[in-house]
Amino acid sequence: MRERNGGGVLQVFTMTDSKYGAILLQKQLKELLKNPVDGFSVGLVDDSDIYKWNVMIEGPSDTPYEGGFFPAILEFPKEYPSKPPKMTFKTPGFWHPNVHSDGKVCISILHEAKEDKFNQQEKMSEKWRPILGNVEERP
Repeated sequence: MRERNGGGVLQVFTMTDSKYGAILLQKQLKELLKNPVDGFSVGLVDDSDIYKWNVMIEGPSDTPYEGGFFPAILEFPKEYPSKPPKMTFKTPGFWHPNVHSDGKVCISILHEAKEDKFNQQEKMSEKWRPILGNVEERP
């Protein structure tokens, strides 16, 4: 569904439309590059793949991670934002309660919002629940 909106085109996407995810990721990456977050930087692994990002996290002050730099890969599924990204640290082996020994991040907010029969303590409200909006696409 397309609607005219001034000089651009306002595009409305469904949750299953993978083009929405690509446009949203481009917008989010552009915003992070324009307005960096302290202690956190991002870039694409390959300029032709918007779904795979390099991430660098600086260890926060006054924590055991202070002074450390923690590179990771953030992989977004084609169904993003309907499905959550997966994050894997490139240098596994450091201890963190939400990081497996192989570097994979395991935290409820990055789990799909579905019932998990193996983890009854995790509430549905703690899982991935995207809020979708409109993305403006310029011709």
